[in-house]
Amino acid sequence: MEEYTYEQGESSTFFDHTFSIAKKKLKMQLRNRMALFVEQVFPAMLIIAGLAFATIAIFDPGAPRSMGPELFPQPLSIYSNLNSAEATNEAI
Repeated sequence: MEEYTYEQGESSTFFDHTFSIAKKKLKMQLRNRMALFVEQVFPAMLIIAGLAFATIAIFDPGAPRSMGPELFPQPLSIYSNLNSAEATNEAI
């Protein structure tokens, strides 16, 4: 029974298990090269390609335009029933 004693060391059980699972996953993926490509390399290539395409300017920005309130239509008139608000305030 003495050979099965556990002493608390610097590394915890969680990190030991996590390292073991990662090591097993790496060994299994190295056996199957297509799975390694599909699960790791292909998504990384797609992300890099997407970032590369995001930096390309498709449309010409054109001349700068001035923005101001005069460019927008006049505000619409808003009608509300003031009688119902007065009745509510009197009830309170």
